[in-house]
Amino acid sequence: MDQAQLRRLLPEFAKAGVRELKLNNTDFTEVDIGLLTQTIPNLVFLDLTYSRMKKDQLISLLFTIKHAENLQELELCGIDLSFVSVPVLKESVWNVRKVSLERNFLNKLYEVSVVKECLPSSKLRCLHLHHLKMVSLQRGISIYSEHFNSIEATMLLEMVKNNSTVKELTMTGEDLSTIDEEILFQTVLNLKSVSFVGTHLTTEQLTRIVSAAILSDSLESLNLSSNNLSNLSSEQLVTAVNRLNVLGLESTSLTQEQCSAVIGGATTSPTLRFLNLKMVVVEKNYNEVFEVLKEAKKREDLYIKYDHYIDQ
Repeated sequence: MDQAQLRRLLPEFAKAGVRELKLNNTDFTEVDIGLLTQTIPNLVFLDLTYSRMKKDQLISLLFTIKHAENLQELELCGIDLSFVSVPVLKESVWNVRKVSLERNFLNKLYEVSVVKECLPSSKLRCLHLHHLKMVSLQRGISIYSEHFNSIEATMLLEMVKNNSTVKELTMTGEDLSTIDEEILFQTVLNLKSVSFVGTHLTTEQLTRIVSAAILSDSLESLNLSSNNLSNLSSEQLVTAVNRLNVLGLESTSLTQEQCSAVIGGATTSPTLRFLNLKMVVVEKNYNEVFEVLKEAKKREDLYIKYDHYIDQ
């Protein structure tokens, strides 16, 4: 809409009690922001993606959203929120069920702080930031992050470690090899599901993570795909297999001995129901792995995902 249309239509929308409003890529800088905010009390859905506002207009908008009792879904992607404090942003989205704030010029430490502040909310069910996503389900809160460096990831892990409502954590796509092993251990110990995919973890870090999986009373699923596990002991991996429901080991450079041991452990595990061994290349003693896999496939309650050449 152009400015003339906004001035004419927004009052009509407010008067009519419009419930959903989508004004993407709209320039509000020369429009009285009150024309927009007067529509918000009636709204259940508001999408202002890539719209342009002055700072004072945006603060007024956030204040109105804070008191919008009917608003269920909010999209403010592509709007510069870098000048907004964490408490102000948290209070604005606290009571909205689904919030999207991607590409808002927020750094990752800021995003972690926002999620930390929003965790106690009883109404917020999905908060989608640029590098971080929080989803609240009946079984607990799931957090997904990507491309966090070790400092940013450490802050996130500390937050997760100290919050009993978080049950699932997924971290992907960055070098986390300098994170303290004990923080990883303590974080994994209390979760239900953990994924560290393509995070370049060291043997020491991986050893502590698997140890936590073995000792945990809550962990059911562990995914370490695209990390090098070739130096972990086969015995430790088998012990983990006997405790978990789901184990992801895709592209983990397992040796033939490790691969045979893991599949053999899966065959007799009282808990395991899914094992991912995609892209695990066995270059020698292939027949031994094949025989163990053939035995494991007799279990009807166990699914092993693998490259088809292993089965030939």
